Amino acid sequence: SQSSACRAAVSSNSCLHYTNYKKFAKPPVDTVRDIEDFVAGCAAHKTCAYYSAQHLAQSADVVLLPYNYLTDRNLQFRHKSLINDSIVVFDEAHNITKFCENGYTFALPASAMNSALIPLL
Repeated sequence: SQSSACRAAVSSNSCLHYTNYKKFAKPPVDTVRDIEDFVAGCAAHKTCAYYSAQHLAQSADVVLLPYNYLTDRNLQFRHKSLINDSIVVFDEAHNITKFCENGYTFALPASAMNSALIPLL
């Protein structure tokens, strides 16, 4: 996946955008109107938008996150500093139940269920 390739490049210091991000004392984009502007500003400076956003989020008063950043344990761990001691407001909260249902349900074939029950009979 792209995330795996990115992590590997960062780990081996072969990612130009991450290397440039580390060179800046702060992300190169000061004023952000939307995510597209932010990504374009980082691209113009050949710096990593992901790590720049993480850096800016640490000192932000308001951080907007998708539901999965708060409901997925792995993502919670990665972004713990953004969540701790924070007030969480769910925009479109009426959708969160369906979001959680879709993200944490799976299909179990009847054959698998039957195979699991045979030793119990």
